[in-house]
Amino acid sequence: MAPASEKNKHPMLSSTDVAHLLENPSPAVRVEVLGKISSSYNSNEFTAQQMKMAEQIFRALLKDAEISVRHALSENVKNNPNIPRDIVLELAHDADAVAIPVLQYSEVLMDDDLIEIIKSTESTDRLLAISNRSEVSEKLSDALVDTKNATVVSNMLSRVEVKFSEMTLSKTADIFTTSKDVTERLAARENLPVKLVEKLVSRVSDILQDRLLEKYGNKSPELKSIIEKSREAVTLQFLGLSSEGDIRKIVDEMDRSSDLAQDLVMRSERLTMLIEKLEEQGRLSPISALCMGHLPLFEISIARVTHVPVANVKKLVADVMGDGFRKLYERAELPKDIFDAVKLVVRVLIEMDHEHPNRRQPAKEMIQRLLTLSENEKQEVENLSYFISMIHQHSKISGGNASGSTTAH
Repeated sequence: MAPASEKNKHPMLSSTDVAHLLENPSPAVRVEVLGKISSSYNSNEFTAQQMKMAEQIFRALLKDAEISVRHALSENVKNNPNIPRDIVLELAHDADAVAIPVLQYSEVLMDDDLIEIIKSTESTDRLLAISNRSEVSEKLSDALVDTKNATVVSNMLSRVEVKFSEMTLSKTADIFTTSKDVTERLAARENLPVKLVEKLVSRVSDILQDRLLEKYGNKSPELKSIIEKSREAVTLQFLGLSSEGDIRKIVDEMDRSSDLAQDLVMRSERLTMLIEKLEEQGRLSPISALCMGHLPLFEISIARVTHVPVANVKKLVADVMGDGFRKLYERAELPKDIFDAVKLVVRVLIEMDHEHPNRRQPAKEMIQRLLTLSENEKQEVENLSYFISMIHQHSKISGGNASGSTTAH
């Protein structure tokens, strides 16, 4: 007589068991029986014939009307690399609840299978499941980036298990320029290409900028300069978007930034440093404000230089053709040889500010109006071409648009 252990070596799987599983009206019972069969199947406890019978049961359950049963099947086979490919593929194309377990865990699915699913779905849950696999190849990560799904890409960037090619990392930076989360997670990855770091550094927070400089500064001599320029640009852009009241408050109280609203504190501190730096370099003046295309800032900065109340400056600027403006200009000790050009620029800004008050005026439109006004008055304005070049340069520093063909006078 054979030992008892030999008798029980292989659990029995009979046609009666199959019928009970497939025909029982209770989904809960089908799920329970499926669990027992799957456990023996995954543990290789069945004979070869029983293994084939179990696989036939799995195929039959793929057609089960109850999603809970198909979900249970997916959960039971997701970690078995020897499940027949056709079963896993059908599960992967089922409803999300059924597909997600095998999409995330099954080693049966190859990159090409997963890429085909990536291209055919808009389900963030499916894409996240694929991005959460224990290994994500460069080929797979590239396909996921192409979906332009920020949630999925952000998740990938936070996982060291995901591999990216340099091309895909660069593509990610280009696609998600407006996504703070993606950009910061991308910048936080290890061993980034230097060219990508230089591209990213102007988009991330000051803290991340400092970390990037610490990690990659020795590889990119230009990185520190890029960071400084980007911080200037952000501050200048902030000025350009502020209302007159905000600008006056910042300029008047820049040494008392704690008095500003909480959300302006960091930018105010940066503005203080920038203003001090520009003043040291001789770059912050009423002329700079004009070149930035911001009439309120021009008025406030000339008041700062001349110690004339802003309200009085505004009146004198409004009467730009009068003698009062000339005297204000002389009191500010601004260059005499560009006075006519300054008057022309102020006239243009007054006109544009009436149309769009309290904003930084677009450089391209400023230049076009300056040239048109000069031509209409049939007079050559001394140093206008120099002034136009300064407007163009300021627009490049702070991200404005001064593109377009112009002819300086």
